[in-house]
Amino acid sequence: MGVFDLSQIREFAMPVAQHEMGHFVAATVLGFSTGDVEIVMYGFSSHRGGAAINLGHGFNSLQELEKYIIARIQVLYAGCVAQSLSLQPVIEINEEKAVSLLHGDAGKDDYSKGRELFQVLRGIRYPDDNLTDQPKVQAQLDQLDNELWVLTTTLVSTHAKAIVGLARNLAGRVTDFNVPAKLTASDLDALSEVQKLKTNATAFSMSAESGYSSEVSASIYELASDLREVGMIDTPDGALIHGK
Repeated sequence: MGVFDLSQIREFAMPVAQHEMGHFVAATVLGFSTGDVEIVMYGFSSHRGGAAINLGHGFNSLQELEKYIIARIQVLYAGCVAQSLSLQPVIEINEEKAVSLLHGDAGKDDYSKGRELFQVLRGIRYPDDNLTDQPKVQAQLDQLDNELWVLTTTLVSTHAKAIVGLARNLAGRVTDFNVPAKLTASDLDALSEVQKLKTNATAFSMSAESGYSSEVSASIYELASDLREVGMIDTPDGALIHGK
């Protein structure tokens, strides 16, 4: 252990664990299939974390794709919002800190992916608008950003105790620097907190009947394929690892 006490390392690991469990909990309650959650502390100034999430879904309509993107952005944003949770005197979100994290190193990858998805979401919501009217387009993007921020902060606030409890479990598994601490999918499924989350999950529905013409359905397929190519969504059997 060197000169560092294990309790110090675990305390430093806690925000990292909160971040990854934010992704995990958001994905779980929104109906995504999830896997292992892992963190590694390389020191007091460096770490790596990841939450495995299966992003694969089929889309039969633009409404289904829109609902998926909204859920996907919430999963992306939930990491930094969860990391901002203060633990004393009560568990609550520090929104100023969450915004700072999202725009800093902790959330740069999540924010980058989210910004691209917002462009797609704006195109679905406002398909006939003139893209040359930049002030109007930016106002629409800002409106969507605010909408998704409220959804995400509400989700994290609702499940804050579960996020913190799972994060403490994960941080408590840290044994030293450079040694991975992991909760496997089986470990997580066995926990009562996760069982409750899955019981109350509100998965976005993927209906069998779309009502769209073959031409529109083909466009949806092409759009989904483009999003997969740039890593915004994954193939049906694929899993994305959130984290750094």
